[in-house]
Amino acid sequence: DIVEHPDPEYDPKEQDLDERTLRKKLGSHFDPGFMAVAKARRKVLQWLWAHTHCPVLYVWKDLGVRFWPRYIKEGNCLAEKSCSLPEGMFCKPVKSVTKTFLRWHCQGWSSQKYCTWIPVQYPLISECKCSC
Repeated sequence: DIVEHPDPEYDPKEQDLDERTLRKKLGSHFDPGFMAVAKARRKVLQWLWAHTHCPVLYVWKDLGVRFWPRYIKEGNCLAEKSCSLPEGMFCKPVKSVTKTFLRWHCQGWSSQKYCTWIPVQYPLISECKCSC
């Protein structure tokens, strides 16, 4: 394998990727049976991304009158179909963020109860990833 410097500064610029110039430079060595130009690669990558992408799907959820604010945008990972080729892996949560809400909390069950708003931590899925 060729060892490459990882810095994108060393990548070819747009003007260095002119297909006509590069095909001329490669000449008869270009074999379409074993080689493809960036456009075909881009189509394959877009197709692959569409079949393996794991977006977070958000839905507004009503937490009820005992929470303030009452509504939260809750995230879920789409796990209905496989996200890998070959199939077998599914979208799963990999990151979450914690939001603080106020929760109405009462102590005591008799007529002598004490109620107040208390802060509570509520975890929310923020990123999904294709995994086993």
